[in-house]
Amino acid sequence: MLDLRDECTRFHLFMGGVVLLLIAIDWPLAKWLGLEGFDRFRMTTLGDLFGPALLLAVIVYCQWRNYRQLREAAILVIWIVALTAT
Repeated sequence: MLDLRDECTRFHLFMGGVVLLLIAIDWPLAKWLGLEGFDRFRMTTLGDLFGPALLLAVIVYCQWRNYRQLREAAILVIWIVALTAT
C-alpha cells in the first residue's frame, strides 16, 4: 500500500516522524515543567469532533475520486495543525 518511491509518501512519513519526535520530547518536558498544553487535544464535545471529521471525510473522498492534489492539500492542513499544536 505504501509506495516508498512516491515523493508524497516519503514526505508524509518524514512529517509523521518529525511530529512523533516533537511529541516524544514535548510531552515529558511539559509534564516536568508543569505545563498543560496537551490538554487541548482532548475532545470533549461533539463540536470538537466536527472539524477533524470533516477533514477526514474530504481526504477519504479525494482518495476515492482520485483527486491527488486536493488530497495532498488536505493532508498538509493536518500536518500544519499537528505542528502548530505541538
